[in-house]
Formats: sequence, C-alpha cells, structure tokens
Amino acid sequence: MASAVSTFGYLRSISGIARLKLCQLLQNTEWIDRAYLATNNYWLWEAHKYITAKLKALEIPFHNCSSGLCVWINLKKYMDPYTFEEEQLLLLLPGQQAVIPWESLHV
Repeated sequence: MASAVSTFGYLRSISGIARLKLCQLLQNTEWIDRAYLATNNYWLWEAHKYITAKLKALEIPFHNCSSGLCVWINLKKYMDPYTFEEEQLLLLLPGQQAVIPWESLHV
C-alpha cells in the first residue's frame, strides 16, 4: 500500500525545470531586494488598507497584525448563538482565503 501511494508524489511534484528556474530566481538577490520585496510589500500594504477600510465601513471590530496580510476580525455579533458550531459555519463561506475559528486557537 505504501509503495502504491508513494507514486502519487511524482505526479504532483514540481518539475526539474521549474525547480531550476526557481533556484536561479532566488539566487538573484539584487532582483529580490530591489524589485520583489518592494513590490510585494507595496501590494500587501494596499490590500491591508483596502480590507481594513471595508471592515471599518461595516463596523466589524478587528485587530491589525504586523506580518503579511493578517487581520483578526471579531464576528461575534453576527453569530446567534455564539458557539463553536457557529464558528465552524464560517469555514463554509465562499471566497474566503483562511478563516480560523477562535476555538481552534485554544489548546
């Protein structure tokens, strides 16, 4: 069984050519420093401003995070009753990138 399943890894792995090109791209530190990081930082900041402006307009409480595009929102007032099961329903919303229920953050 293990040997049969292991063959699936070959079907979904990155090709050698793609890995070579990615390696060459990542070795170009001048491009990373001058172009990629600056552009990526700009677009993350623009997306963050857009999302937080929408949250403010909808009066949804949120907490800014300082890395990437992470915004913690509080949807408690939209859940009735406020339970773990209601938080699980948020996972089914279409178009969401990542919704992590509060309860799952507690170990």
